[in-house]
Amino acid sequence: MPVAWLQATKRLFGRPPLEEVPQPFGLRCACGHEAAGVRLEHPQQIACSGCARTLFVLPRCVYPIPRPAPAPVKTKPPTPVVPVAEKKTATAISATQTMVSPVPERPSRLSEWRTAVAISTRETTHAVVRKLTPSRFQLLVLGIVVGVGLTGYAMFRSRQRANAEVVLGEALRRGRTAIAARDFPEAAKYFQQAADAVDVLGRDDPTAREIRQIARESIAAAHLCPKPLHELLADATATDAGRIGLAWSDVFRSTYQGTWLVCEAMVSRKPAGGSGAARYLIDLPVFAGSQSAVVQTDLRAFDSLAIETEPRSVIFAAQLQDFVPGPPGGNSWTITLRPDTAFLWCVAENLDAIGMLVDDQTKETLADQSRRIGIGDVERKPTGETSE
Repeated sequence: MPVAWLQATKRLFGRPPLEEVPQPFGLRCACGHEAAGVRLEHPQQIACSGCARTLFVLPRCVYPIPRPAPAPVKTKPPTPVVPVAEKKTATAISATQTMVSPVPERPSRLSEWRTAVAISTRETTHAVVRKLTPSRFQLLVLGIVVGVGLTGYAMFRSRQRANAEVVLGEALRRGRTAIAARDFPEAAKYFQQAADAVDVLGRDDPTAREIRQIARESIAAAHLCPKPLHELLADATATDAGRIGLAWSDVFRSTYQGTWLVCEAMVSRKPAGGSGAARYLIDLPVFAGSQSAVVQTDLRAFDSLAIETEPRSVIFAAQLQDFVPGPPGGNSWTITLRPDTAFLWCVAENLDAIGMLVDDQTKETLADQSRRIGIGDVERKPTGETSE
């Protein structure tokens, strides 16, 4: 029998042999008739009594069927024995308390509402705090993102610096070639690239300052005002008199505003208590017939020269901002330069290339200005040589 091993094991441990319990079965055929019987040790194939279709019956289960657990016996707790006298006294006291005890008051609607609001507020606060408090997983993800971002930025900066080194050498070579040919628009393009490269490299040595200075001078030389100041004054006077048929403000705005002027003038600091907001006086008179013009502006570029009340020669460049007439009926004009564009000129070769006279006194002025803005006496490199 299939259960012989189980019975043999039970006999070995001193247990009685397993009783064979009948295992009935019930099957429903597809035709609707039911077939019933008892399972055997082997599979059976029986025929349906309604349609004679063969039905398959599994053999009996070889494992013992678990016995149902006995139902727990319910026992009633023993009834405490109370003396008759105590029972009567307790009954009397209970009746008295029932009669005397007041009915508990029902809480008011206002107190119920306050309690509900307090509970809701506390639960909302706890929920918000749980949401705002970062979990360990969120902190881990944040750390990974920050690490990846810093690594990517470091790689980007490293590649950017490597490219800047290459651009710097090539831009200096082409820029010096353009200056030697007095092609200032081309020189301005390449020296601006070189200035951007030293900015990326974070350099602030005298050579880097010289590169930025030559870039500024090349830009100014490439966009010089097409006429000197005395010719501008003559055009302004003729236009203002109506001999051209256009308003001078329109002519100046479309043709001259934003162009560069390179000037050599005597500059002094305004005495304390003087009128106006400008701190410096620029002695640069301009005449055209009976008309005159003065330059009135306050250039921060003069601060590095430590100018006092004693005038000194200064060579500088700035963009034209305005050219307006003075009080009505007068013969004076006021020329204004853009303060944020002004800078001191330093390179004598560039000054000579734009047609200005360069003598020994001019060279001394340029050398002094170079030292004051931190360039120093930098040795000029031959064309095509790069700075280290």
